[in-house]
Amino acid sequence: GIIKAQLLTSNNELLAEYFQSPRTTTTEESQAPATFHPRGHVFHWRSIEVFEPIVYQGSVVGQLMIQVSLAMVNHTLIRYVQIGFIGFLIYALLVLLIARRLQRMITDPIHSLAQSMQQISEDQDYSLRVQKQSNDELGLLFDGFNSMLEELERRDLALRENKSHLDYLAYHDPLTKLANRLLFNDRLEHSMVRAKRLISRIAILFIDMDRFKHINDSLGHDVGDRVLCTVAERLQSQVR
Repeated sequence: GIIKAQLLTSNNELLAEYFQSPRTTTTEESQAPATFHPRGHVFHWRSIEVFEPIVYQGSVVGQLMIQVSLAMVNHTLIRYVQIGFIGFLIYALLVLLIARRLQRMITDPIHSLAQSMQQISEDQDYSLRVQKQSNDELGLLFDGFNSMLEELERRDLALRENKSHLDYLAYHDPLTKLANRLLFNDRLEHSMVRAKRLISRIAILFIDMDRFKHINDSLGHDVGDRVLCTVAERLQSQVR
């Protein structure tokens, strides 16, 4: 509201004055002496002073000054600042929550992928697969990793099969599929150590084929090979 009003002459003489009733305002602005000012306004922290000249027949004969309180405006501005600050805090909190959510959406799948890679590396188990969690770029990464595991699993299986086949060829005769001398020596050494530890005995059975050379010379090596295979099958059927 209006705090003070003054009516001045052009000689800066005070003709009339109004103060807010009751007169309780003690601010420097309200207690300042009357001064003639050009047309316009002056801002203070708690009030604004408006100066309007009084013109009569083209001449300035006086001036009207009205001082208006800015308490309501200041109060409103402070409330707006408070509301804006609270809104900023809420907005910052929402941004933080969304950022943490987005971070977890990105870091959790990557962390899961890293754990799976470590487990596969330690266990050498290429049959494991990582669980795809989305269809975005991370999902494509998981698909590529699973495809790589499938290829590694196929190669590992092929290597195991080749190694098993090579081990079999190293200890067995390729024609009769019976154990060769290398496997015989290994089993014999193992049996001798076991017999010594248990204070027991072992027996070795030696089997020879008479006139086998005659079969090869008269009937050919193909027939001799079939004879060897037949004897091998009969021997295998009689032992464990």
